[in-house]
Amino acid sequence: MTSIGDTLRRERLRRGLDLDKVAAETKIGRHQLEAIEANQFDRLPGGVFARSFIRQYARILELDDEEIIARLSSVRGIGRWTAEMFLMFELGRLDVWPVDDYGVRNGWTLIHSLPAIITPRELRQEGERFRPFRSVAAWYCWRAVSLLRGDMVLPQAAEP
Repeated sequence: MTSIGDTLRRERLRRGLDLDKVAAETKIGRHQLEAIEANQFDRLPGGVFARSFIRQYARILELDDEEIIARLSSVRGIGRWTAEMFLMFELGRLDVWPVDDYGVRNGWTLIHSLPAIITPRELRQEGERFRPFRSVAAWYCWRAVSLLRGDMVLPQAAEP
């Protein structure tokens, strides 16, 4: 399987972009872009900075969601759920439907008063009607769980 760095390099070359142009557009240093393309993430500043660099690079190249999930999942310790959360919260993608997320499944079950928690397969089918805003639907599922647990309180209606 091709790594995220290989995919980013291939897409950059396909679009005819050189590293200096990408560096100028992303404000990421050329040496850091080279590290990403070489899958040498240990050469990047740690944690948040590394994610930020990859996020900016991926935005420039406009990779589709499944491509990013496949490439990130090739990194040891990163699975589909983590990649989906990255798409939603780091890249701001609006059409991600994390069917394996227990909070989304639980929220869907609560919203629809189902007798048992919905399966990922059933949830995948249900989510189709929310395209291209499935991330928003997932957010509402999470909020339903928060509301039920008492983490969130609805405002009271004003009395007339």
